Amino acid sequence: MRTALNKPYLTSWLVIPVLVLIGLIFNQHTLDIQLHDTYFIVGNLQFVLAASLLLLLVGLGYWFINRLGKSPNRVLTVIHLLLTVGIVILFAVPIAENTLGSSAGQRSKSRVGLGYRVGIPTFEPISAH
Repeated sequence: MRTALNKPYLTSWLVIPVLVLIGLIFNQHTLDIQLHDTYFIVGNLQFVLAASLLLLLVGLGYWFINRLGKSPNRVLTVIHLLLTVGIVILFAVPIAENTLGSSAGQRSKSRVGLGYRVGIPTFEPISAH
């Protein structure tokens, strides 16, 4: 724990292989984001690679601070690393995949919240014969 506080760049760099492994395991999952009238679908592996680049840059920033002989505030460093790593892993790991309403006569649309799919059942109208 003391090394993680004294060298926070090691913490962010050691999360990168774990994150890439998560991306390889859950490579079939997608992150669906709707912004106004545009629907973005990002593959999990691409998201993980972008997040790994972010963690690499964060680690480089902490490394430069350490090389200059300065020490960042410990409390803010811990909060920053926990939030950054926690949010990246929360988006990378699909927590639950649920297909509610997948029985006959029902289709299920999937919406995404925080990186995982949640099935929302939709019903087709019954046509009068």
